[in-house]
Amino acid sequence: MNATQPLLDWITAHPYQTIFHVVNGVVLLTPAAATVPFFSALGLSAGGPVAGNFDSLPTHPSSQS
Repeated sequence: MNATQPLLDWITAHPYQTIFHVVNGVVLLTPAAATVPFFSALGLSAGGPVAGNFDSLPTHPSSQS
């Protein structure tokens, strides 16, 4: 019997838990891999809202200069 066979059997029996553990490992080791695309989709960058985006518009009429 191969030393990795019990692990492969567990992965086959629990595919959703395996995916969950892999995604958690990626986020733990490289958080930017998950956060940068998410925040970019929301129109945000490392410096705040992206200019010309909906998020950069004033939200209250009294905040306009």
